[in-house]
Amino acid sequence: TNLESFNKVVNKHKKIAENADVNLTVLVVEVFVQPTVAKNRVAQRASMGGHDVAEERFNRFIEDYRSFEDEGFSVLKLNGEEDIELNASLLEKTVRSLR
Repeated sequence: TNLESFNKVVNKHKKIAENADVNLTVLVVEVFVQPTVAKNRVAQRASMGGHDVAEERFNRFIEDYRSFEDEGFSVLKLNGEEDIELNASLLEKTVRSLR
């Protein structure tokens, strides 16, 4: 699963950081949008030559999605329909608080 793959990558980097005597902090940024907004964005991207997502796969992702915060990670949830400057500011404040 995506979570298993993510955990493997994080654990690998944590070991590298530990060997270098560095503390690795992981922040997962989850950007939420309504499914209809996401579908429209995918369609717009596809119409401009980008990759498309099959309807079945899209629906499965929506049904199966779960937050990483339940997996012990620090998570920042952003609303992808909000102003990008607001989200950038929230991200910057969160990163600064992790230092």
